[in-house]
Amino acid sequence: MQMNIIDIKKLYYRLTEEQGYDTKEKNNSERRKTMDRALEEILSTEKLKLDHISLSIVFTKEEYAKMLLAAHFNDESLQDWDEILQALGKQGNEPVFEAEAYYGVLHEKNVLGLITLGECFDDAIAGFEEAGEILKAYETDYCAMEILKKSYVIFGNILYKNEGKYAGALRFLGEEHMKHLPAILERLQVEGVSCNPAFALIPQKTVAFMTELSCDKIRECFHICNGCDRIDCPSRQEEAPMPYGYERILGGRNG
Repeated sequence: MQMNIIDIKKLYYRLTEEQGYDTKEKNNSERRKTMDRALEEILSTEKLKLDHISLSIVFTKEEYAKMLLAAHFNDESLQDWDEILQALGKQGNEPVFEAEAYYGVLHEKNVLGLITLGECFDDAIAGFEEAGEILKAYETDYCAMEILKKSYVIFGNILYKNEGKYAGALRFLGEEHMKHLPAILERLQVEGVSCNPAFALIPQKTVAFMTELSCDKIRECFHICNGCDRIDCPSRQEEAPMPYGYERILGGRNG
């Protein structure tokens, strides 16, 4: 059968997409195996270097507006800022949130970490849900996710300061690792965090992850452009300008 140039191009794109998919799956499989081996060694060794640090994360009203825009909330949700802050025990346009980070380093390379925002977000979300304010509960939940994202960047910077090496991409523990959570909490000497019989972390705004340290300054991208200090990163994406309604409410700023 004779193929024209269009058929050849279609076949080429299909084959390259399949090859790319297979390569990605192979890389992911190798990462999981590496992560499994590192986690097993961390939980079984006595040579783990432990640390606990407190993080302070600024989350501004402007960042809240950008979050609403990205998550496709209605413009009216901008007016919920003060009520959400009140439920969280905060106020102002640039409130500071606290997080606790626990981590252990093995062989100056493999890092097992945990970051928690504490119970304030769980309590605020539950309060909105009990009052039937489901949209505000969702907005508060999204705020917690954005604050956690910012905490990862801060945590990476502190790792560099404390360990003298750069953190790579964070590998969050998957379902296959959940059974290890009780051992992880004990190994990292975590306070104020537990897990239920289904291995769900409590408080809910708590994450466990692994990463690798490297001396290479061009470290693997965190994939969290918002709040990241690496303005020279080749993977960095420019933020889209805010619509006029958002910009006006924020006093004409367009960060």
